[in-house]
Amino acid sequence: MGGQAHDTPVRMDDHPEASAVLAVHDQFWQSYARRDLDARFAVCADDITFIGTGQYERAGNKAEYRAMNEKGMEQFPAPFTIEPVWTRVRVMGDMAWTEGDTLWVQEHGDLTTRDLIRLTTILNKRHGRWVVVHVHGSEPDYRLQEGEYMTNARIVARNKELEGQVAERTRQLNLEKQRSEDLLLNILPEQVAEELKNSGRAKARLFNNVSVLFTDFMDFTKAGERLSPAELVAELN
Repeated sequence: MGGQAHDTPVRMDDHPEASAVLAVHDQFWQSYARRDLDARFAVCADDITFIGTGQYERAGNKAEYRAMNEKGMEQFPAPFTIEPVWTRVRVMGDMAWTEGDTLWVQEHGDLTTRDLIRLTTILNKRHGRWVVVHVHGSEPDYRLQEGEYMTNARIVARNKELEGQVAERTRQLNLEKQRSEDLLLNILPEQVAEELKNSGRAKARLFNNVSVLFTDFMDFTKAGERLSPAELVAELN
């Protein structure tokens, strides 16, 4: 991930320092994804500030920011992927900033999450080198559709309706799940049914004492010839 090639759209100022700014930006973010904090904070100013997507994600200097990152690594130590969706680089004198959308792809056991995170990274050229002085991360407000920029009563009503639809669909899915489980329990022992639900298969078992019932219906073949499928099932029931 370090030195990631940008095959996604990158817009840069026509400025001789733009490529150097982008390189520091990439080191800062991709080393974080690799969980390499030494490489990340090697390009940070001591007075860096940070505002993240979490309610309590704020830092006022490098020590606070690094301590926050170290705590995050304890909670999620595995490397992950930060995929740029688009990136814009601007340079103005000894100040520069990058902004863009990114996808943070994380593996949580069998589950893969892909979160869209918007990032703004501000850099300052000090003693001949670019360092990161401020970072801001945010998540898009999915309540707003294209062309909507402020929440209003109509948007609130629309989202309440969508929440109701989600709740109803969840209720229906739970009912279908319960019906499926009841059907399994009608034809299989509970232990076997649980195995099938959890792994999709059940192990063969040896039982020393079993009873086997064979049964037949008198004139079933003739009945099947003269009755429709629906009538036959109704008769059996």
